[in-house]
Amino acid sequence: MKRQVITADRVFGAVCILIGLLCIKECIRMYRFASSFLSGDHIVMGIAGGVLILLGIILGVKNKKREFSVEFPEPNLAKRMIGVVLVLILYVISLDKLGFAISTALWGIFWFRLFGSYSYVRCVIYSVITAAALWAVFIYGLGMSFPRGILG
Repeated sequence: MKRQVITADRVFGAVCILIGLLCIKECIRMYRFASSFLSGDHIVMGIAGGVLILLGIILGVKNKKREFSVEFPEPNLAKRMIGVVLVLILYVISLDKLGFAISTALWGIFWFRLFGSYSYVRCVIYSVITAAALWAVFIYGLGMSFPRGILG
């Protein structure tokens, strides 16, 4: 029996290693802003990168055969999944121009609709409350700064 060289686990292991290397690269870039080696924003990226590389290696070398079948989601669910990804992309693009508060409130409407199938009125209310709560927690509670966009 011929041994299969390229498996889903090995491909995913390679992807994990690549993402881990990107995390390590970002950790090194962020290190210059740190006050010490063991404290700073770079630590999370370094740990995440190391764990991803380790898990990627484990996935790449293990040789466990599994039988599985692929089941595609129902068309309605597939459309919702694609919608979530598209809204996320539009959210990231609009963050700089519109700012955190407006982007979160605007695109949150669609997320609430896609995830919860609420009425649009509820989606607007929930989205505004979520954006305001996140703004309060991150800006006032944690002292972070977000893009202000057109408010700024």
